[in-house]
Amino acid sequence: MIWQEAKSPTIAVGVEELPYPYVATLLDADYNQLTLYIQDEAVFSELYDMYVSKKSKWVIGIVVSYPYNPWNFILDPVLGTAEQTVEVCQTSIKLIAEHLEYWLNQMACIWGRIIEAYERKFPE
Repeated sequence: MIWQEAKSPTIAVGVEELPYPYVATLLDADYNQLTLYIQDEAVFSELYDMYVSKKSKWVIGIVVSYPYNPWNFILDPVLGTAEQTVEVCQTSIKLIAEHLEYWLNQMACIWGRIIEAYERKFPE
């Protein structure tokens, strides 16, 4: 599989310490962006396929507090994507940020498309 290598990645301040090999940017239905950090190559493959096809799907992950980005959270881990989900997990980036205490450590499903996807290169 060929990954896109970003020339100027959108990485939040402080992310350099996180050992995530893959990064993608989610644009939700309200046009808000969230950077996704992915460990699992199979999950990244799903997100990369969304990027290439420009197809929207639900992106599913566990909400974790993370003060180094504008939304104060990340999805860790990103679990995958889906065409359909249960309504109880459906939300948006802004709603998670506005009700972060409710969403912490909960599964969230955010509808959107991937606008950037690449493998990070770490110095050896």
